[in-house]
Amino acid sequence: MNDAELIHRTLRNPDDYVLIVERYQKQLLGFIRSLSQLSQGDAEDIAQRVFLKAYDHLNDFDTKLKLSTWLLRIARNEVIDFWRRKKVRPQEFPLEEGKSVAQSDEQTMAEQLDKKFTSQRVQNILKLLKARYREVLYLYYFENKSYDEIADIIQCPPGTVAALISRAKKAFADVAVRTHQSQYFLPSL
Repeated sequence: MNDAELIHRTLRNPDDYVLIVERYQKQLLGFIRSLSQLSQGDAEDIAQRVFLKAYDHLNDFDTKLKLSTWLLRIARNEVIDFWRRKKVRPQEFPLEEGKSVAQSDEQTMAEQLDKKFTSQRVQNILKLLKARYREVLYLYYFENKSYDEIADIIQCPPGTVAALISRAKKAFADVAVRTHQSQYFLPSL
């Protein structure tokens, strides 16, 4: 069932909203945690506010757009509001706090450790970047969002997104070189 059908179904029967929550909860929590550096509980509270706000404005949703993009924009605004209320800005965004490298029969232990080590280095470099750069890199590389979707989420023109991603990749490379981790550059567009 696509997003438009799911919205239509939910508008007819509000009990079906649980299907939207189930479909997007994990993605939303990952985005909130990466953006805010909050505990799991605080991230879940923000996610709940996002889902409540989305539910309240479901009639306003343009079904020509992606539901995930709309939810991520609401989440971004909720995180910003959270930090405004706290009058504190996060200094770093852990991407996969507490996660371990997935094990598979084909991978050897050495490959798993190398992957985890590489992931940790990339995260450490990302922590040193400006928040705006971390945000666009996360959306582009980890959420696989298009320039248009990122533009919609951070509410700026797609050309600005392209420039931000370009600057973010350069900043990432500069930090990697400074920290002797130049082999961990993000790929070109």
